[in-house]
Amino acid sequence: HHDNDDEQQQQEQEEEEQAPSPEDAEDIQIAWENLEAARTILEKMEMPKDPAMETKLQLDLAQVMLREGDLQRLNGQYVSSIQDYSSCLALRQRYLKDKWHRSIADTQFNLGLSYLSSSSDLQKETAAAGGTPNAAALAKEHCEKGIAKHVECAKTFCGMLAKLCGADPDTLLESVDNWEESPAKPAVAGLKTTGLDDSASSMAAAVASQTLNRLRQAVTSLVASHPPADTNAANTVYDIQQVLDEIQETVDEAERSLDAVRQAAQIKVQAQQQAGGFRGAGGDAEEDGITTSIGFGTSSTFAAAAAAASAPSLAAAQPMMVVKKK
Repeated sequence: HHDNDDEQQQQEQEEEEQAPSPEDAEDIQIAWENLEAARTILEKMEMPKDPAMETKLQLDLAQVMLREGDLQRLNGQYVSSIQDYSSCLALRQRYLKDKWHRSIADTQFNLGLSYLSSSSDLQKETAAAGGTPNAAALAKEHCEKGIAKHVECAKTFCGMLAKLCGADPDTLLESVDNWEESPAKPAVAGLKTTGLDDSASSMAAAVASQTLNRLRQAVTSLVASHPPADTNAANTVYDIQQVLDEIQETVDEAERSLDAVRQAAQIKVQAQQQAGGFRGAGGDAEEDGITTSIGFGTSSTFAAAAAAASAPSLAAAQPMMVVKKK
């Protein structure tokens, strides 16, 4: 118990240190208000007839949306950040001529990160008392979408790297894409005891991880056979390879987190089934099928489920308390 108290005190101290000062919160609030004003102005402006001016206007709007997404994510408002990043990404993919542009990759990365952070929060809500089945389903959905966006981001970075090496990006990605469509993809067993399509989720996460691994292998081979022409390009290629490694680690952690949610849900279902046999001894069943533990104390099985789901591998960003001015 002493060790647990020390860990809790340390966690509370870290949270206090990470919390923004009143001055920082004020600066963040001012930044958000300025960005919101700029967004409103840009959205209401009449669309220029000149295509070049239209492109510039829309990309300026995308930049504002990106920064709003950054502030929302730092503030722990992941649903809002997902909306802002999604809008930014749609504009950049439409108006940037180069689909392998760094700005597209950055937006995909931040969008994926917001989905995973949202999933982490929802997992904690699921593990807590009173967690709803909807929260569990949404946590799984956001984890899957976060993984998918990270894979998209990795492919965009691979396209950038191919161009720096004087190769065709589509050719580099073709073999990986063909592998994804192959029937010989890894089969991942999963029990459908939670009411969610767990086997499909595990399959998607495993395929994403192996796709990233194949992308990194393809990049390594390309760099060896087509080294960058100059020092600046070589440095950029090295940086991209480091980012790909980080994306691989992030997706692998998300895969383990998704498995933890699935296992916790399965344990909870099994505990509910076991508790159902004791209803005649005083247990009550909720209308939604969740069995309460009234009269039975704390079930070790439920405790194990809560512990598994309350310790996701992906830590959510510390919310920054910002109070809007009236």
